[in-house]
Amino acid sequence: ARSKACQASGCAGELYTQAAEVLGPSLQQMKAQVVYEAAELLAPLEKGKAFAEVAAKDLSSRLAELDTLALMPVTEWLLPLGESEALKKALARWVEVLGSKERGLPRADKVAKLIEMLAPVLPGEEQVFQAIGEHLEKYARHLSSAGRG
Repeated sequence: ARSKACQASGCAGELYTQAAEVLGPSLQQMKAQVVYEAAELLAPLEKGKAFAEVAAKDLSSRLAELDTLALMPVTEWLLPLGESEALKKALARWVEVLGSKERGLPRADKVAKLIEMLAPVLPGEEQVFQAIGEHLEKYARHLSSAGRG
């Protein structure tokens, strides 16, 4: 009976919101990978987005600690916050990653998806679009038909 009442009243959403409020200030003390993994689990849930946004804000100052594959979801979690300082840090990390010659660069299709995410929200971010364009030009042969479309 308790779980039915909880489902009807939105307990899960309240729990995730409270977790975001309580854990928010403590996230810096946790390993970046642990924060990322918790957010990755909750982000797909409608009520878990608040936690993912708080986690992404925290992670924005520690992006270099994460694998480059984590950069896409963190950026996605930050987009609803608009032109925040956290999103600017994520975009700066994209410019850094795409301009590097290190191994483990994101696949061309992922970078093409990044354009789709950013263009409607941040059309004036010339530096990041320049880095994306250069990366795609360099790796255009690796684009799938979906990435070209």
